[in-house]
Amino acid sequence: MQVPPTGYVLPSSAYRMFRFGEIMKHREPKAMSVGGSDGRTTLAAMTDGRDSAPSACSAAFTLSPREESVIGHEVLYAATMKCRKNVGWKWSVQNYTAHAIENVVKLARDLASGRYKEGRTHAVHITYPKKREALAISFRDRTYQRSLNDNALYPQMTHGFIWSNLACQKGKGTTAARTAFRAMLRRAFLKYGTNKFQILSGDIKGYYDNMRHDVTKGLIEKRCDAWTAKAAIDTLERQYRFRGDKGYNPGSQMVQIAGISYLDPFDHFTKEVLRRKLYLRYMDDTKTIGAPDEDMEVVRAKMDGELAKVGLWLHPEKTKIATADRGAAFLGFVFKVDAKGKVLMFRDPKKVREIRRRFRRMANKIKRGEIPATALDESYQCVRACMEEGNSARLLRNMDDFYNSLKGELAA
Repeated sequence: MQVPPTGYVLPSSAYRMFRFGEIMKHREPKAMSVGGSDGRTTLAAMTDGRDSAPSACSAAFTLSPREESVIGHEVLYAATMKCRKNVGWKWSVQNYTAHAIENVVKLARDLASGRYKEGRTHAVHITYPKKREALAISFRDRTYQRSLNDNALYPQMTHGFIWSNLACQKGKGTTAARTAFRAMLRRAFLKYGTNKFQILSGDIKGYYDNMRHDVTKGLIEKRCDAWTAKAAIDTLERQYRFRGDKGYNPGSQMVQIAGISYLDPFDHFTKEVLRRKLYLRYMDDTKTIGAPDEDMEVVRAKMDGELAKVGLWLHPEKTKIATADRGAAFLGFVFKVDAKGKVLMFRDPKKVREIRRRFRRMANKIKRGEIPATALDESYQCVRACMEEGNSARLLRNMDDFYNSLKGELAA
């Protein structure tokens, strides 16, 4: 019979400890002179030190169905396993998941008793595809926020979204957005009978940096129940908000859900007031199609006026109006419609140049021994799979030649 390792707690025992106040006996506390009449250390005598405080729960917690669905033992453990994917090589993740049952029970106890406090955060500087600053949080906080987002915030906030809001949702994403845009271009050609129809490509300037806190708070309170709204707003306010009255640091699913929800009233305005049937949005990128003789500058001005109500505006340089035969850029590809109505999808030349430079830097790091040689292979397979979505036969041949040349240099 295999003996469980020291410190291991059965899931059933851990759950009873949390719900019914039973005491876990897998760790003995230091001898303490303060205690109850029965010889057991009372909760008041416990300190915050790891060595001196026993892992015990003095009383059971009564949870509402909503609280049980977010901070219950089972859902927090499931969130821990989700957060571990693809980051299990990190020391902090290994340290937390090595005693996952114990840590989850402690987290559930702190959340139920109101003693939960967020850990320290640190800034992460992102250089690709553009320079910006994100926020990294502890794995413990990530577990709680993942459970809150998946089980309460996401289903309530996304209820009522238009279908054309295609970011950060189940069944949607970049591939679904590109497919929807191709279908929209094809539908426009059948409607107007020419490839001279106009495409209004809108890009919002400083999206996360200019999200107003009062607007975000109002949207969450309007769509969510009281407990979920308070938990989500408290997390955003304490960890992700900028100083002042606007701005959030990216780096969390909760911030992404707040981001796609922030422009939901704008989506309904565009579809229901402006009556734009051919419209879609991916985060802060919008696409609207108009007739060949329509004045799209008027549409742009109305959309800009609606955005101003929530403190946003269209980027004056990135927002463009072009005909379908000349093409429009969207999610790393350039979409064009030929005279016969065929929708062509080419990889953006700017992205191709960036990819080549990135592979060259990776090859140099492999030569210096900083990263393994398999990193280049894995990265290229991902890039090639994305390129295969478009009409990129010639580009794929050129990229294969470039990749093989890098491999030859490394082998030499």
